[in-house]
Amino acid sequence: LVIENKYPNGEKEKRFYKKGLGLVAVTTTKGIKGMCVPNKEETIALTKPLSAFECTEEPNKEAINKCTMTYIHSYLIGELKKKKLKTPKEEGILKFDLHFDKNGKISEIKSLNSLKGGNQAKKEIIEILYSLPKLRPAMTSETKSVGTKLELSIPIKTK
Repeated sequence: LVIENKYPNGEKEKRFYKKGLGLVAVTTTKGIKGMCVPNKEETIALTKPLSAFECTEEPNKEAINKCTMTYIHSYLIGELKKKKLKTPKEEGILKFDLHFDKNGKISEIKSLNSLKGGNQAKKEIIEILYSLPKLRPAMTSETKSVGTKLELSIPIKTK
């Protein structure tokens, strides 16, 4: 929102407002008269993290993130139980980078490591993750959706 003020002495001033921030800048014909830029903490506070829809009412971002990771793990474990999976030869943790698009759907998955004899498990996990239901995307202060990246660790145990 831009509001232009004209004063009796002939000077003009424009005031720039941003939703979620308020007044962010004042300019005159001579240039910028003043600016308000949020610090890093304020900027972070004005965003909403990627979340499972049932996690949106959690009290803070840490709780939302924890709830969302629990949701993703529960979904993955539930789907893995339905499949007959060849267990890897060694125990360990498989790690993945998940990239979510601005609609909350997984757009890319990168495997960050492997386990001996765990290629089938890795492929199945990736396939299941791609079928993950859409999440609520991360949002900026303007309620504009943005893509998000998160790291997921999956503990793998041998029988």
